[in-house]
Order: sequence, then C-alpha cells, then structure tokens
Amino acid sequence: MPTIKLTQAAVDKISPPKAGRKEHFDKHLPGFGLRVSKTGAKSWVVFYRVAGKQRRYTIGTLATYPKVEDARDRAREIQQAAERGIDLAAEKAAAASRQPDTIAEVVTLFIERYAKPKNRSWRTTEQRLLSHVVPKWGTRDILSITRRNMIELLDGMVDAGKPIAANRVLAAVRKMFNWAVERDIIKVSPITRVQAPGKEDSRERVLTDDELGRVYAAAEREGGITGAFVRALVLTGQRRTEVATMRWSDVDLAKNVWTLPQMATKADRSHEVPLAPAMVALLTALPRTGSYVFTSRGHRRKPGQPIADDRLTDRDRPISGYAKIKAKLDKKVAELARDDGKSEGQTPTELGREGMPSTDDGETETLAGWCFHDLRRTAGTGMARLGIAVSTISRVLNHKEGGVTQIYNRYSYLDEKRRALETWARHVESLVRPAEGNVVELHAAG
Repeated sequence: MPTIKLTQAAVDKISPPKAGRKEHFDKHLPGFGLRVSKTGAKSWVVFYRVAGKQRRYTIGTLATYPKVEDARDRAREIQQAAERGIDLAAEKAAAASRQPDTIAEVVTLFIERYAKPKNRSWRTTEQRLLSHVVPKWGTRDILSITRRNMIELLDGMVDAGKPIAANRVLAAVRKMFNWAVERDIIKVSPITRVQAPGKEDSRERVLTDDELGRVYAAAEREGGITGAFVRALVLTGQRRTEVATMRWSDVDLAKNVWTLPQMATKADRSHEVPLAPAMVALLTALPRTGSYVFTSRGHRRKPGQPIADDRLTDRDRPISGYAKIKAKLDKKVAELARDDGKSEGQTPTELGREGMPSTDDGETETLAGWCFHDLRRTAGTGMARLGIAVSTISRVLNHKEGGVTQIYNRYSYLDEKRRALETWARHVESLVRPAEGNVVELHAAG
C-alpha cells in the first residue's frame, strides 16, 4: 500500500488506476487514506482495530469532504472512538440494516407510552401530531427529518394564518423527539434551536359581572352536559381539562368535595375542591352515563343487562370539542341579549346585526375576545374583589407552592376554600337572579 503525504494538491493529482481501485495512505495519520477507483471516484477511508480485529470505515466521498483536513479530523475521531472500544463501522452497518422507524410509528409509540400515562391533555397532543405532522412525514424514517423540515412545516402553518397553532405543534414535536432520544430511537433531536414562529401575548381578559352573568345564563339556557360543563368552569374556577375529565369516582356528594388525583393536575399533586350548593345541585341533576361526569358518551349496554364498570369502552370519554361548545354558547349569549333588548323596547335595527343590544353611542354590544380559561381568571379576580384572601384564592386555584412551604405545610385549607367558593357561587347566582337576599357585597380590591 503506497504511503504519501496527503495534501490538497496531491489529492487533486492522483490519477485513477487502470483496473479496480487503489488506496493511498497518509504519512501524517497512519490508517487514514484515499481510495480511488478506475472510474475516478475518490473516497476517504480509515483503518483501526477494535478487540484485536482490524476494521475499515468509509468516511465519505471527496464531494462530502472536499478538504483533506476535514477528512483527516473525522478519521482521527473514528480512531479515538476505537480506542474507547467503540466500533463505528459495526454501528454503521447495523444502522444500514435496521428497519426504519417511521414518524407514524414513533407518534403511536409516543402517545401510548409517554403522553397517555403522563399528560392529562394527551388527546390534544395526539390531535396536533395526527393533523399536522403525520400527513407530512408519516412514512418517512425519523432519522431523515431535519431542522429544515421542521422550519418548512412551521412556515406553512404561519402562511396559513396559524402562528399560534404552529407554536403548539412545535412543542408537541419537540417533546416527541426528546422522548425518542431518551428511548435511543435517535441519537440527537434534529429540531434543536428551532424557534417558535408565533408571538404569544399573555392574556389578561377578565369578564365583567355583566359578561359573566350573560355567559352563565346562556349556559343554563343551553342545558345538558355542555351547559353544565360551562357552569362548572365558572363555579369551581378549575382548569378546563381538569373539569372536563372529572370522574364520578372522584366526587363525594356526601362530603360535597371533588378530589382531583395527582396525575390529573398541572401542579402534580392531589387537590380537594369543595363543592358549593349550586355545584352540588348541578352534579345531582346530571345523568351518570359513564365514568366521566361531563361526557356525551357512555357504557355499552347489553340488552337486558345493567350497566357495569367492566363494560367501559373507548366510547367512554370526557367532553371535548371546546370550540364547538364555545360557538354554541356565544349564540345563546346573543339570543339572551336580543331577548333582553326586545323586552326593553329596542327595534331590530337598534339590536344590531348580531342581535346584541346597542349602547348609547349606537355601537353593538358584544361579548368578544374571551375563552374558557378566562372564566378561571375571572373567578380568581372576582373572589379577590369579594374580599377573599389571595392565599386562599391561590389554594382554590391550586397554584403550585414552592420551597419549604410546599414540603412541610400539609394542611388542606378545606374550610377556607369552601367559604371562598360558596361566596363566589352566591355572587354568580346574584348576577343571573338578582334578589335582595342573594346579593353579595363586593369589597374594594386592596
């Protein structure tokens, strides 16, 4: 085997052999060389030993590594790995013979083995991956996905007017790739340093008493499971997903307490929510069609046999479709406003295009720019206006404590939380059905 000083000029001058291929090894780094075939193709190779056996590794073509210095550095890395007992040639061969892990397969594994056991909102994550990622990359090997692919996917969503949705998809994909790294499906995440494309502003929307009264009255008019769900959001002040996944097994109507298990809370701890009389009445009136309190689905009943817990099916799911629920509720709000306007003698023109009463300056009143999470913020703000201590409100909302307080203070504050939620429920009731004995005096915020 000829040994030469592999310089850039020498590499350019090496001619192809008349037949087969020929390897020219470097005087500077033993084992490193250039292989040239009769067709003129040139590739970098390196020899090393692992466990007493000589191995050869093809680093890449001259087009891949046009500079001698870069190819030599890579050869040195491979030899150093061999000194630590790592056979990169064997790993490369194993990778070439492996069955590819497609994105669709990894998504399924990620949802089943990570998202479902650890994330109470796993269905949202699943929906984002199935709607935006699998249609684009489903059949592709996860190893083929690049940072550029992720950027192109996000750019497409931004161009479609969905920048915030793009942020959420990025978060889901990032979590999936990080999980794949932990499971040794891939070595590194290909989407490191990809930035969220949408600018997100923190929400500060708090419904006024008039707006809250309209929403609550509209939920009562809507009725059924969806109406009860919205009223429960208002009365408890808990998170949307926590209320949606409320189970009958976690509700104790004898003690008027709803206990959220640790796995169901964002604060990662169990949480007791006292139930005000209005909330107890709401739950008592609901049918028990499944394990979840708020669900339009239920058990599968066999003819002539009673419903049993062991007959739960995948149809027994918590309420979902929040956008549709919100749209129906907004229509009810408009209907109520229109009815109120008519009762006050306003004409159809005065009622406005959306059926909302007109203000003194002729503008149409609307209940715009709100979402279900604003009900939780409104409950917290409203309780503060009612003179309830901020520390109690924080415990009602199950905001996470830190430090020594979290570790040593195990008092549940159940009585304090009960008084707070009962005071809040009476105030909400007074907004819908004002009466002399049902009006709660608001204290000025301190």
